[in-house]
Amino acid sequence: MSLFKSILPILIILTLILSAKTNAAENGGEEKFIISIIDTGIDLKNEELKKQLWQNIGESGIDSQGRDKSTNGVDDDQNGYVDDIYGWNFFDNTNQLQDNHGHGTHIAGIIYNELKKLKIESYFRFQ
Repeated sequence: MSLFKSILPILIILTLILSAKTNAAENGGEEKFIISIIDTGIDLKNEELKKQLWQNIGESGIDSQGRDKSTNGVDDDQNGYVDDIYGWNFFDNTNQLQDNHGHGTHIAGIIYNELKKLKIESYFRFQ
């Protein structure tokens, strides 16, 4: 039983990677798996975490009126969240991800460091 417990996290991560690869192959996109952290945001001054942020393609680019979709005040992808280019800060109910409390950054940092230990961080993005 202890061998199973020790390999279970590895099996879960391998399943996630396979799922990301399958999704990419089916959709012709990148092999990335999105980790959604519903917390207090992420410290955008942390360069390691900032480069791992997922980007919402529905809120990026230029709209029909020539405005930047990430700041035009319109829910371009019609998901219920306005200008959620990097996701949504549910703690403050805003599209601003800056973590003013520290907890979300702490949790994202723990997850990112575990992914780095396994040398698989390039397969994941944070939302």
